[in-house]
Amino acid sequence: VTAGDLIFQGTTAGAFHAFDARSGQQRWMWKTDGAAIATDPMTYQINGKQYVSVVAANGMVLTFALP
Repeated sequence: VTAGDLIFQGTTAGAFHAFDARSGQQRWMWKTDGAAIATDPMTYQINGKQYVSVVAANGMVLTFALP
């Protein structure tokens, strides 16, 4: 869970989701070209900006800046 209370989940159906950790409601979803379950999502911060990255089954690395 991030400091902004987000939980991330990739699916075999080819989607990467962000959910509100408190309510469970989906905050956003990104459609991928392959299953987004090759690795666990990881978050990190650079110059005060937080990012989340995950590797999809096709080897694509997806990286998103968080608000």
